[in-house]
This record gives sequence, C-alpha cells and structure tokens, in this order.
Amino acid sequence: MRRRVRVALVIGLTTALVAVAGLFVFRIAVLEALLTTAMRAKGVPAPQLSVVELSWGSNRIDDIRFGQAGEVTVRSLRLDFTPSGLLVGRLERVAIDGLSVTLNLTGDGPALGSLQPLLSGGGNGGGESTPLPSLSLTDFHIEAQLPEGLVRATGEGQVQTTDSGETTVELSLQEIALDDRAVASGQLSATFTDTLANATLALNAEAAAIDASATIEDPLGAPIWRLNLSAAVDATEPLLAALAHPAPQSGRARLILEGEGRTPALSELATADDRLRRLFGGQATGTVDVSVADVSVPEHVTGLNARVRVAIDGAEGIVTLGLPEDATVAAKQVSPSFLRNLGIPGEITDKFAQGLAARLAPLSADSPVAVASPDGGAVAMAFDGTLHLAIPRFADLSLTLPLGIRAGRDRITGQLRAPADLHLKTLRYDEIAELLEPAALALVEANVTMRPETGLDYRMAFEGSALHLRLNPQDANAIDATISPGRVAVVPGRTEIAEARIEMPAYEVVADGLAATLETIDDETRIGFQIASLQQTTLLAPIAVTGQANRTGTVWQGSAKGKGPGGIGLIDASGSYDGATARGQAHVAVEPLVFEPRGLQPGTLSPPLKALQAVRGTTTGKAELSWSAQGLQGTGTLTMKDIGFDSPQARVQGLNLALHLDSLAPLGSPPRQTLTVRRLESGLPLDRLDIRFQIQPTTPPSLAIETGEVFFGSGRFALSDLVIDPATPRQDVDIGVQDLSLAELFAILGIDGLSGDGRLSGTIPMTFSEGTVVIADGRLAASAPGIVRFRSEQAAQILADQGESLDLVLRALEDFHYDELTVDLEKSANDVGLIKLSLLGKNPAVLEGYPFRFNISIEADTGKLVTALTTIYQVPNDLLRRTWTSGQ
Repeated sequence: MRRRVRVALVIGLTTALVAVAGLFVFRIAVLEALLTTAMRAKGVPAPQLSVVELSWGSNRIDDIRFGQAGEVTVRSLRLDFTPSGLLVGRLERVAIDGLSVTLNLTGDGPALGSLQPLLSGGGNGGGESTPLPSLSLTDFHIEAQLPEGLVRATGEGQVQTTDSGETTVELSLQEIALDDRAVASGQLSATFTDTLANATLALNAEAAAIDASATIEDPLGAPIWRLNLSAAVDATEPLLAALAHPAPQSGRARLILEGEGRTPALSELATADDRLRRLFGGQATGTVDVSVADVSVPEHVTGLNARVRVAIDGAEGIVTLGLPEDATVAAKQVSPSFLRNLGIPGEITDKFAQGLAARLAPLSADSPVAVASPDGGAVAMAFDGTLHLAIPRFADLSLTLPLGIRAGRDRITGQLRAPADLHLKTLRYDEIAELLEPAALALVEANVTMRPETGLDYRMAFEGSALHLRLNPQDANAIDATISPGRVAVVPGRTEIAEARIEMPAYEVVADGLAATLETIDDETRIGFQIASLQQTTLLAPIAVTGQANRTGTVWQGSAKGKGPGGIGLIDASGSYDGATARGQAHVAVEPLVFEPRGLQPGTLSPPLKALQAVRGTTTGKAELSWSAQGLQGTGTLTMKDIGFDSPQARVQGLNLALHLDSLAPLGSPPRQTLTVRRLESGLPLDRLDIRFQIQPTTPPSLAIETGEVFFGSGRFALSDLVIDPATPRQDVDIGVQDLSLAELFAILGIDGLSGDGRLSGTIPMTFSEGTVVIADGRLAASAPGIVRFRSEQAAQILADQGESLDLVLRALEDFHYDELTVDLEKSANDVGLIKLSLLGKNPAVLEGYPFRFNISIEADTGKLVTALTTIYQVPNDLLRRTWTSGQ
C-alpha cells in the first residue's frame, strides 16, 4: 500500500515538473493565448503582440496592436512583479514606451472604433480592488479626429498609486498640434480614487494660455463635477490661422467658464445619440464669460469690442440659456462687402462702415431654451430678448425678439415664435431722409438659415405705423413726409413693399397703394415701383404711376410714367442721382393732352378745372430739374394750343399759351411770355385778348403783366407794367381805354333812349379786394366832336331835375352836337354804379345853335362794363395765378 502511494506521488511530482517545464518552455505562447481569450471575452478583436521576455520577476511585450485599425498600439510594455505579489494579482511597476491611441470624435462612428466595447465595463463586480502599480509613460502619442481637424498630443508622464488607493497622474504635454501644426504645450496633474478625482491643466501657446481645474466625485459611477476654465488669446496666436478664416490681425480675447453638475455614467454618455446629450445628459449649471477687445479682421471688422456673459442650465439633454446682464458689441467699422456676402442689401451695409454699437438686454433664465432634437446632432433653441443697435449717423433701434433657433450639422435655422416689436429712435439715410420722431414697426415674419457652403439665407416681413420723415433735410426747401410702410418683405438681395402710403401735407400730395421691389446684385441695385393713386389734392386728380430705378456704384438712374383715368398717358419722367456728390437731375414731360367736348376734359385731371366745360384743344409741357445740397433748380415749358371752353364766367375760343419757366423753385420765367385768346364772351363779346407777361421768382411768385390788351368792337382795353402779387389781398389796376364807341358804351350801360356816336379814350382805375371791384375817378373823353341823342320817357325822367328849362333841354339833347364829351365812372363795393356825362355843344335846331354845357349824373348797371374792363386782368389772374398760389 505504501509502495503504491509513493509511486503515485512520484508520478504526480513528475507530471507537475513536466507541466511546469512545459509552461516555462511555452510561456510566451501561453501568455499570448490568455490575452487573446481575455480580449475576445470583451467583444473586441484579438490583439497582435510579441512576448520577448517572461521571467519570475518581470516580463516584456513588444509591438502590441489592439483593434482592427490599430486604434491602440504600444511599442514596448514592461511589467515588474514579485512572486508573492503576483499571487494576489498585484504588479509592482508598469513601464509603457511608445503608446499610441487614435480617437474619432467627429460623431461619425464610435470614438474608439473596434475597441469601443472596452468602455462598456465588465467583470462581475464584487471583490476587493487591487491597487494600481506604479506606471511610467514615455513617448506617448494621442490623435483625435475632430470636425475642425486632426489634433495630436505627445509627451510623457508618471502614475503613482499609494497603498490607500489614491492615484496621482503627472503628464508633460510636450506638443499639441492641429493638422500637423504645433500650437501648444502644457502640464496635466490629477489625483483620484474610486470616489474622488481632481485635475488641473495648464496649456501655453505662442500668444495664448489656458488654465483649467476640475473636481469629479464618484468618477466611476454617476460623476458629480465642478469645472473652472480660463483662456486668453492674442491675435498673433498661430492657432487662430487654423481655426478662423480669415484670422484676426490684431486684438485679444478672453473666455472664463465656471460650472458644476451631475452626469450619467461615462459608458452611457459614450453611446448618447447626440452631442448635447453627451454634454448635458445629466444636470449642469454654470456661466460663460466671453470678451474681445480691439479685434480687427481684414475685410470683415475693425475695432471690435464685445462682452457676453451667458448663464447655462442643462438637464437630460435640455439646456436653458440666459443673459444675467447686458451683452454688448461695438465696432469702429464693419466691412460692407462682408455683409453683402451674407445677403444683406448694399443700401444698408454701406452704413456699417461708420461703425456700430449693439446691446442685447438680459435674457431671463426662465425663458426656454435649447433642447437636443431626437434626430441626433441637432439643437433647438428658443428665447426672448431685446437687441439695441446703434449705427452712427444712420440708425438707432431696438428689437424685442421672441426667436426659435435650430442648429444641426449642416445648417442653423431661426424662426419667430411670435411677432417682434421694432422701435426706431433715429434713422438718417445719407442726405435724403431723416426720421423726425420715434416710430414702431412689427416684425411679423422671420426665417433665417445659415449654411457653411452658402452663407446666410433669410426672409423677414415688417408691418408698422406711420413714419414721419424729412426729405432732403439739409436743403432750405426740405419736405416733411409721412410714410405708412404697409408690409415690407426682405430676402437676401431683395426687398418688397406693398400697400404703402406717402403724404406730404405742405404740398397736399398723397401717394396711396405704393408697391416697390428693391433688388441688390453685387454693386448694382434695381428698383421697380408703382403707385395706385398719386394726387395733389388741390390741383391733381389721382393718377397711377409706374417706374424703375437702377444703381451702379453711387449713381442712380430711373424713369417713371403716370397715367390718368382710363389709362390715358400723362407724364413721362427720367432722371439720375449721384450719391457721392448728392446731385441729381430729372426730365419730366407732360404727354400731349387732346381735349374734346365728348372726350377727355381738364376737370377729370385737375379739380380746379371742373368748372370748364366743353373743353377742346391740346396741352403739352416739360420740365428739366436738378438738385443738390444748395437746393432745387429747374426749367420748364407749358404750351396750350387752340383751347376753347365754356365756364360760368366766360366762353373762350382760341386760347394759346406759350410759357417758358427758367426757374421752378421758386417759379419764374423770362420776360415776354404770351397768352392770347381769339374770342372771349363774358357778358360781352371780346376779341383778340393778348397778354405779355413775366413770372417773377419771388416768394410767393408774382405775375408781372408787361402789356395786355383786348378788343371790344372797335375799342381797345389795355394795361401795362402791372405786378400781380398773390400774397396781397388788394390789387390796384389802371385799365386804359382807346377808341371805345360811344354807342357801344351806352349799350353796355343799358340806358333806354340814350345813343350817340364818337370815340372815347381814357383810364379807369380799378381796385380788386376780397372778391369785390371798386372804380373811383374813372374818366373817358371823346377824341373828336360827335352827336348824343336822348329820345325817351326814361331820358325825360332822368332830366326832371333840370328846372323850368326842361323842355328846352330835352329838345336840345334830341340831337346834340358836342364839341367836348367826358364820361366819369364810379362803382362802389356794393355794386352801385354812377355815370356822370359832361357835354359841351349845341343843337343846330334849337336857339339857332346856341351852345349848351350839360352835366348829367345817371345811376346805371355797370356790371357788363366792369366785366369787360376786368377781363384783361382776370384772365391771366385766373389761368396762371392758381397754378402757384394753391396750397399757399
């Protein structure tokens, strides 16, 4: 029995020795098999390695390669241990040389590639933890592919673990590079246990520095963390050339971040479906301060200064942003070409060359917010805030903005969640217009999309109340206008205006139903517009206007057409304006207007002319205008050919007017302008009215009648050197009478039985005041002997106060041959007319031709005479004066 036990013991020992000898002989193959089995248990590909040394105190493995694409490689790994420590699974020291790790942090695929399952944890939990060995790293190399490029870090370090389980990490980052360009170096220090981790990081570049510290509680479970980061960079930092295009030329920036929070386990974050959930999968609060000073970016901005402080609150992939204080941005100059490339119209971007100042009022942290979208990678944001923007010598405005924003991998979009209020405090557009009082607009639509490849695309729509503007504000003849903008829609390079209204009260001008389209392409701007109804309420009936304008550089060129009722052509205008010199010019033509009794009538086009009936004839006109900072200048012509019409005052035939204006503001003409009328029936038939006149450019303009005459029968009424001042309520006019037939005079006065022959000449002074005509001391005298006859009962009644000689007088006047005859005329303001007839002569059949002198006073109806006499004054006064006195 004892012998069998001994034999069995010998056999067992021999077998054990053979096994140990076999293990020692095949120790390298065995170790490789054990590592392969362990990695396969983790769900990752088997590693490639070469065990070059395995002894009782240490082993060395070279050329280790983990992962299908070699995501982790080690040039040499040395493990030192003691037999007793190895029995409890403890290593004394680990030395790693040439560690290389490749990470994909672009979001396209797992960060560790085929080794990603290693982050999911393993093991059965339980058991006591084994202290980590002392670890040294030499020549490590980590590469991370980010969306911005490839980041590479190299260095060396030490990891020490105490018996109490505290681990200390000291890494020297010899070089951090972006796309093979060295940008920084630094130091990383950390201490951690199973329940607490602390780390500090200091990075230094040529002109930049980053200092960060972090504390993490329960790092292996659900970490609770606190983070502080401070970064400063100068424009000379080479890293900016790789991150910003174009890079700043001067200036500096600083960022301060403070935050704390709780995150899910790192293994959960690694598989989160979007970036925001990776960052804010648990809870986080903090602030970010960003400030820039005197930053200038070539062809973008000069002298940029900004300060923004953002409060952040995030939970379960939802982030709330707030501004605990005003955010401010100011710049000395913003490149117009840069803004135009974003799609902003050039007419606006040019103003940014003068600089800007903007302020965003605090955003409440209670306002929502930014949320991670379920489709992965996109972020939706919404907030309410007030933006105040000031552009020197152009605009000062504030905008209350309830905006929603969605940021995805290929675009950022923004959209209004409710109408926004825009308040204009000041607005000044070159020397063309300025805002007289604050105004309010409503931004009713805003859709904005930003794509890296195409830039900014947007659509905005405004509605608002009236804007009170001053046009051409530096001119002495500046015009105040009220503009109701209707609806304004803006897309890149295009602005559309609909249902706008413009009023110029001083000129009684109203433009209603205004629609316009403004397009900007490179350095060219195109405008098309139409006005449904344009009128000057006292002179011009509503007309429809269409037109267009083009700007190349600083020069505008445009044209417009105006049409009256029924689409009849009225006005054809064209012009140009140079914004660099503030000078412009225009040509305006009144298309030939042919009036016919059953066709077009002037009253259709001008309310003051509605009293004219059965108008016939042709009217044309044109004007040449120019304007600058010194004011408006211009010339024009108005031609009326063979005009005829009926009116309550007169029937006119063959009216012709040739008027040349050498000044339009104020109105003025050269001497010897002409107005003629072939026949005018104003109670009496008048022939050949001929006026020579000049419009004097006073304020208001006055009408100087150089000569004027009208014929009545064989007689002639005339005046000369008369100035009609529309601002004077009283006008004195001396009417000259030549060769007026005595018979025609008596017929005008309408005295029954009184007749005669002969020719009268003289002057009749007339005073026009407040719609009345007064004649005082008017006198006409016969130029040669003639005859007067009184033969009627009315004549006897008129002469009844002549006493006992009545019979003799009546007989003498039946056929009185006068040598002298004068007629004195008077008319009061209440239309009482008095005629005084003075005669010296004889009746050959009475007292053998004894001479008599008679002075006869007669009350007579002077209405027809006054109408005939005033025609020479009233016609030019009515036809010309109202042209420039309306609205005065």
